[in-house]
Amino acid sequence: MKIKRIVFGIGLMFLLMSFQQINCQNRQSVKTDTNSSNLPPEWIDTEQMPTYPGGERELLKFVEKNLDKTIVNCSNLSEGRVIIRFSIDTLGNAIDFTVYKSYNNKVDNECLRVLKLMPKWKPAETWTGNKNDSFKKTKIGYTFPIKIPFKGYNLEK
Repeated sequence: MKIKRIVFGIGLMFLLMSFQQINCQNRQSVKTDTNSSNLPPEWIDTEQMPTYPGGERELLKFVEKNLDKTIVNCSNLSEGRVIIRFSIDTLGNAIDFTVYKSYNNKVDNECLRVLKLMPKWKPAETWTGNKNDSFKKTKIGYTFPIKIPFKGYNLEK
């Protein structure tokens, strides 16, 4: 019985080592050029992420102020989430809105309506590697979740 356990343990160890070796080989073969135009905007490595005017707290205040509470805080709504994805372009505009995770059509549309009202952001910046032009504004993807039913954000800190 002990021999079976030892043989099983050794076999399991070799199996795990072979998976680790395959995983390392796959990592080495993946191209990691973050300046490639083939990468989606949300995968580009940036030195400065896009920022909402006044910071994240102000973004939450904006969303809370503008959401129609009769739509997103109805007592008959079950617990869930709407996740909206959008991009901040090089001028700071929020563009390319998509509902990544839907709750229902009415709630999704209300969340989209509010996020489309946002003012310009400070765009993301990436290092160009050139000493003369050290940073370049970059389009970056942003994901924003909204919990439903919406109870507001605890901003009293």
